[in-house]
Amino acid sequence: MTRDEIMALDGDALRLAVAQALGYAKIREIDGDVMWGRLIRQIGGFTEYEQVQIRDWPHDKLAAIDLLDSMTYPGEDTRVEYIIIKETCGHLDNIDPLPAPYYEVEIFGRNPVHGDDYEATGDTLALAATRAWLMRESSL
Repeated sequence: MTRDEIMALDGDALRLAVAQALGYAKIREIDGDVMWGRLIRQIGGFTEYEQVQIRDWPHDKLAAIDLLDSMTYPGEDTRVEYIIIKETCGHLDNIDPLPAPYYEVEIFGRNPVHGDDYEATGDTLALAATRAWLMRESSL
């Protein structure tokens, strides 16, 4: 996905995009409730899934932090470093300055993610962290 596509996603669409990026698939839908699963194996025409509950990353700060904590480099066990900075003074460089305090989400390493797109208030921090994670995943 491109930066513009990711930034245009609302919370629900972002949640589905993250679930798919993590390898989850819709198993079935019953009366509007979607059951999600992770592929275990395929034998002939039979596919076996482990049922999972997808988290609400864009709205739940702890789930978004867990998402950031899970980042590793492809093919390695090395964790990717990130930082969430709390700014206590006004942002003067932005066209639309955020009121203080606000937060910045930055991901370091081989596929860094940083910039004004990942600035947030306390209420939108989970959304910004989830977008930063998906932007990094999309750049791999």
